[in-house]
Order: sequence, then structure tokens, then C-alpha cells
Amino acid sequence: MRILAVSDHVSDYLSTPGGLRAVAPVDVVISCGDLPYDYLEYLVTLLDAPLGYVHGNHDAPLLTESGKMLTIPRGCIDLNERVVPLCGLAGETVVVAGLEGSMFYGGGRYQVTEREMARRARRLIRRSVFQRSVHGRDLDMLVTHSPPRGIHDGDDRAHTGFEAFIRVIDRLRPKLHLHGHTHAGAGYDSRPAVRGSTAILSVYGYKILERTAKEGAWTATST
Repeated sequence: MRILAVSDHVSDYLSTPGGLRAVAPVDVVISCGDLPYDYLEYLVTLLDAPLGYVHGNHDAPLLTESGKMLTIPRGCIDLNERVVPLCGLAGETVVVAGLEGSMFYGGGRYQVTEREMARRARRLIRRSVFQRSVHGRDLDMLVTHSPPRGIHDGDDRAHTGFEAFIRVIDRLRPKLHLHGHTHAGAGYDSRPAVRGSTAILSVYGYKILERTAKEGAWTATST
């Protein structure tokens, strides 16, 4: 399975038909937030692959050149507090769950406190456990906008990671956790990290991820 992960920065390369042709074929697209809704619609349309997303703290309605107001990216799948099986081109499925937003630092639709994120995380854990009991599939991937507490995060309030994500990782043990929000260009240590059996990757711009075996580890093949 081949996944295109995007976050926080519109890639000039992917914004060209040549760039998209170079990364194709893609089974699934994952957005970790803070990207214009029309950009996500462009990706899901031209790649013809399911796109799952979480909102970032800077996400907001977008007035397009045609005069339409986009409040969500059309044709895409909101992952927040959901456990969603996404089916790739060859019929292989990846089970993805998401939690949107950043730490509360002044007010905004997608800013939440640690306490509120803990409640959301508990609901997500219950849904994932139920999904596993019904379908017999573990969670493959956790998608968030913010990083976990103490991994890839910062000291300022806006970029502090969530302790709740650590509890989700420890309880559900996804093979991969993707997040945006903090990246090397802004001075954060965004080198790949590991907690238990979960690889934690920061996404800025885009990454191509591949899983060579059905239950194998994910590898970032390009950025």
C-alpha cells in the first residue's frame, strides 16, 4: 500500500500535474491539517484515491474564486474521533483513526484543552476497541494535527503536544502515528520517533509512505 501524507504547507510540486503523476499511483491520501480545502479537493479528485483528514488549528472556511464558501473539503473523509477503514486501489485496507486540533492557546474552533482532548481520546479508544471486536482488525494508523506530549512538540502553549495521544498510542498500539503542526523548518526536532511499536512521523508538505507487506512496517520513501 502506498500513502500520500500531507500537512501544513501546500506543495508547489504536488500543485502541478507533473508532480502528481510522479507520486502516483497512490492508494490513500492522509491530511494532518492546516491545508486549504480546495487543495485537498484537488488531490482527491486528480489522484482518485480516498482522502482522510483532521482539522488543524488554522483551518477556516475558504472563499473560492468562484464565490463559493467551502466549510469542509468536499469528497474527503473527516477522521476526527472516528475509526475508518480506507480501501486502496488493490483492495487492501488501512484502518485509520483521527483527533483534530491543537492545544488551546487563545481561542479558536480547533483549539482544545488537555482535559477535552482526553475525553475525545477515551471515546476514540472505545470505538477502536469495538471496531476490533467486530471486524478483527487492529488500528493501523493514528492521525492528529498536534504531536504527542514530549515528542516533536515545543515549549510554547500553541505547540505543546497532548498527553492524551500518548495514552491512545499505548492503549491501541497503532503501527504509525502521523501528525503535523511542528516541523524542522520552525525549529522543532521532527526526526522520526518510536514509542513502543508505534513509529511517529511529523509531516510537513508531503511524505510518501509505503507498506510492502500487509502487516508490515511503514517506510517513508520520499519527502
